[in-house]
Parts: sequence; C-alpha cells; structure tokens
Amino acid sequence: IIEENGVRRVLVVPQQPEFHPAGHSPLHHPPPHAHLPTFIPHHPMMPQPPHIYSGLLGGVGDMNSQYISQYHPAHIYPDQLSADSLSPHGRSPQQFSHRDERASKTYERLQKKLKERQSGERGGGQLKDSPPPSPQKSGSSPPSGDSILNGVGGGGTGLEPELGQTNARHTGRGKESGELDEEAQAMQAFLDTISKPAVTDIQARGAVLSWVAPSREQGEGDRPKRETPSLEPISYEVSISNNGRDESYTSIYSGEELSATLKDLTPATDYHVRVRAVSACVQGRPSEPVTFTTLSCEPDPPNPPKKSSGSKSSTLVLQWKAPCDNGSKIQNYIVQWDEGKGTGVYEQCYYGPQKQYRLTKLSPASRYSFRLAAKNDMGVSEFSEVVDLYTSCSVPPPPLPPELVKAGVTWLCVTWHRPSSSPKEDDIYYTLEIDEDEGYGFQPRYDGDELTCTVKNLHRSTKYKFRVAAYNTEGKSNPSQVAEFTTC
Repeated sequence: IIEENGVRRVLVVPQQPEFHPAGHSPLHHPPPHAHLPTFIPHHPMMPQPPHIYSGLLGGVGDMNSQYISQYHPAHIYPDQLSADSLSPHGRSPQQFSHRDERASKTYERLQKKLKERQSGERGGGQLKDSPPPSPQKSGSSPPSGDSILNGVGGGGTGLEPELGQTNARHTGRGKESGELDEEAQAMQAFLDTISKPAVTDIQARGAVLSWVAPSREQGEGDRPKRETPSLEPISYEVSISNNGRDESYTSIYSGEELSATLKDLTPATDYHVRVRAVSACVQGRPSEPVTFTTLSCEPDPPNPPKKSSGSKSSTLVLQWKAPCDNGSKIQNYIVQWDEGKGTGVYEQCYYGPQKQYRLTKLSPASRYSFRLAAKNDMGVSEFSEVVDLYTSCSVPPPPLPPELVKAGVTWLCVTWHRPSSSPKEDDIYYTLEIDEDEGYGFQPRYDGDELTCTVKNLHRSTKYKFRVAAYNTEGKSNPSQVAEFTTC
C-alpha cells in the first residue's frame, strides 16, 4: 500500500513461482510482503513473472485471476519494456484487456529504437529483427537469466511471430519507398540526357526547331544499364531568350512533338533556344542552348506622313519618321498620292532618301490622300495607311451684311452668315465693327467664331451702323456692306 499526497494505492506484485516444464502444475503464490518499495524495480532487480497467454490457459490448472489480468504480453521485443510498462499504477484490469490497441501504439514508438539497435548490442544474443523464441514445450529446461529480459520471459507467444511479420511489412514499405525515390532519380537522369536542339529553315521572323528524345545510351556511361523509365509520356518545353541569361528565357512551346515552329521573331536578332524534357512531375534540366540569328528583311510599314506647319493654301509640306529597318539600312522612301481626285488610284509623287517633301501649286481648301513606303536592300515595305490632308483656304470672301435679331432701349442683337465659298474644313473667325457717329468711325465690338452678338451700353432711340469681316490663317477679307439699326 502506497500513500502519496493523500492518494492511497494498492499494488499487487506477484513473485516468480517455481517453473514446471509440463505447464500443468498450479502456480503457488508467496505470502504478501510486509513492506513494498515505492517503485517497481527494473530488471534484473525484480523477480520475473511468468508468461501466461490466453492460448495456454486451457492447459493451466488452479490459476489465480491476478496473473491473468496483469500479465497480458505486449507486442514488443525483449529488453524493450520500460519500468513504466511494468508498473500498473492506477490502472484497472479492464484497461489491460485491450492489448492489441496497446501493442499498435507501442509498436510505432519502438520502431525508431529498433532501427538504432540493429547493429546489435548483445554479443552472441538474439537478432533484433528476429521474432522471440517459441513457447517452452514439455520437457524443456527452465528459462535462464539470459532468456528473461526486462521483466518479460524468454518464452515465445502466439502474438510475437505476428509482430515479426508486421515489422517485415514495415521494412518492405520503406524499401518500396526507396525504390520509388530511386526510380524518380533514374527518371531525372534519363530526362537530363536530352541533347542540344537543332535550328533549320531560319527566316527573318521565324525558324524551325527540332530535337532528339532523351536516350539512355547518351547518359549511362559506365553505370549498369536499367530499363528506360516509362511511367508517363514525355513532353517537352521550349524556351527562348534574346540575351542568353537564365532569367530572361520565356516558354513558347509545350507538347509531345519533337519539333516546334518559332514564329513572330524579330528580324536580324540573336536568339538562344533550349528544350527541357518533362515526365509527370519530374523535370529534366534544360538542354544546352542553341544560338541563331534571324535574317534581315524589308523595313516595317511606316506611319502615314503628316502635314507640316509650313503649309500654305496652295502647298502641302509632308513629314514622316523612319520605321524599323530590320537589319538593313533604309535607302529611299516612296510617297504616293491620289492627286486630289478621290478615285483611290495612287501615283508616285516622291522617291528619295529625305523624310519630308513639299507639294506646290495645289488648290486651296482641297483634300489630298497620301501613303508612304520605305525601301532597303532587302526590299520595299508595305505601304502605310492612307491619310487625308487638306490645303489651307485662301482669304475668305466678304460676308453678307449683318442682320438685326432684336432691338432694345440700350442694346442691339445682330447676326451674320458664314461666307458661302469657304470650305467647312477651314476655320473662319469674324470681326464685328460699329460706328456710333461720334467722329471715330468704325470700331470693333466683337472678335470670335460666333455668328451672333449683342451690343450693349447704347443710347435709346439712336441709329447705329454695323459691318462684319471674316478672316482665316491666310488673311482677312474685306468688310461687308454697312447695315443700320436703331435702338428703341
């Protein structure tokens, strides 16, 4: 009886009885100790209890129940039991009835220790990975001290061989996992054997890339040959760079074919291309890159020409910028126009190296259509989009005289009209002048692009004279005829 912190526990500790080889003699129980230690001694300090198994109960005579409830064997090897497993402190017999559950939990915890002790710590002793010896049969000698370890008898149980099988299965799983890792490494080495791709049919904006599938013969060397891994189909990834740096490679193709057509490349440019083999989730290393240079070609289509600010009513000054020459210097430009006819038929009006051209003797306020092309040693580019340009108008003609909209006591609202001969594309501005009959003549009262104006601060019942003039970028027209209006 142990009392600790107010908790009283009763521990029943059986003693080692005499061993009967036949296994039919009754077990004798020694008288209880007068005093028990506060701990259960570990082997070899403590006498060893016998192994009593449920499979052997039928052959045992008068047997005390305490042995049956307390000494179900654990699924462990000898010398693996700790002092905790020998001490049933505070545990009911029902808890020890679930030996399979305890065995499974103990097994997982002891596997690591088993592996560490496989080198053998007991000279000439039993192998750690071997199951314990079979139960003692009739006529056999009593167990010796070497066969009784850590409180568990050396006699085998019906469950210990099962433990050996379980450990064997566990070892097989580890081996299988190792084989999978080895297979992945073999696949990795196999995919790494992909060779440098080849480039054919190099054009200005494209090329054809081809490669050979990975080959075991290319990468085996002196290693023993193994069957080529073929768990998954092999696909290929093609990446391209224009400077060869690893971080600048861009994937442009992924598939199972052994060739790829490279498109949309820039003419006269150096490219680096490499290919990688992939199978399932295993990726090979990229191949050695192949370097090639696209061919030069005709220039890109230029942008349409623009109208220069130096244009007059009878002239157009065209300007443009050079497009990409694609590896060959631009030598000449070609300008075509429709001559202002609007028929969609274009004739060449300029051919030369300059990037501007002046057309003269054109009609004022007229539309002309133009398009532009560039030429180098490789050919002529496509023409630009068509652009419509307008010549400026000449000086506007005099507009019609102003008209009265409404008269007030101190104001007059007048309006006028745009000159009929001015094209709609031309910007026209107006100047309204008034003569108040004060000896100063006509003075401007309005300047802008509106067609109406209200003149204020006038005298009541007074007659006023008005006239209007129009002007554009080419100049100012003569004033219109004079019109007279009277306030109320």
